[in-house]
Amino acid sequence: MRLLRVTLLITLGWVIGFIISIKGISRDNNDNLIINRTNQKYLDTIIHSGLNMLEIKKARIIISDIPSYFKPNNDAKEPIVGNTLGYITHISGNYYSIRIIKADKNESIRILSHELVHLYQYHHKLLINNDDYYVWGYDTIYKPTSYTYFDRPWEVQARRAGDMLEYLLKTN
Repeated sequence: MRLLRVTLLITLGWVIGFIISIKGISRDNNDNLIINRTNQKYLDTIIHSGLNMLEIKKARIIISDIPSYFKPNNDAKEPIVGNTLGYITHISGNYYSIRIIKADKNESIRILSHELVHLYQYHHKLLINNDDYYVWGYDTIYKPTSYTYFDRPWEVQARRAGDMLEYLLKTN
């Protein structure tokens, strides 16, 4: 019985090691796991650095290309519709999905800095999205569309803190 348990543990360890070694999957010292499904192989490095600076641990993130219907459109009034460069979805617990356009490294740092601030907001339960309403801090916002995108309090914070994070990522 003990030999069977040891064999199972060794096999499980081998399988987990194999899965982590698959191209596009990376883990850091804070037990953050990132699956990069884009051709921009530097994105996971940017995200690991940002998570470290924000002191976020045990996050599980899938990075993928933004769907074609979200391609930038300078005429769009709401960025979430046609001018989106990146966005994050809080799936559940510490599981997140980040979508991003194909961009050079500097632009990717700018976009991901903003999205990582949203991840921080979700991770620390400062922002909760319940589809029908948002909870921001201690306020429940039943009609987030009553604010323009740029005036939503979580976006204001993401722009300000994202600018600081972007500077730190580019200078460290």
